Amino acid sequence: MIKRIFGSTKVRYRGLCKNAQRLLVICALATLYLVRRRILQPEI
Repeated sequence: MIKRIFGSTKVRYRGLCKNAQRLLVICALATLYLVRRRILQPEI
C-alpha cells in the first residue's frame, strides 16, 4: 500500500537520516489512511 499510494517505490540515496525520516512520515500517513473511516465517522 505504501508503494502504491504514496509513491515510495524508489529510495533516495541522499543520506540515511533523510531516508529514515521519509519512511517514518510515509508510515504515519499510511496509518492515518488505514483508519480514516474511524476518524471521520461521527460517534452516536
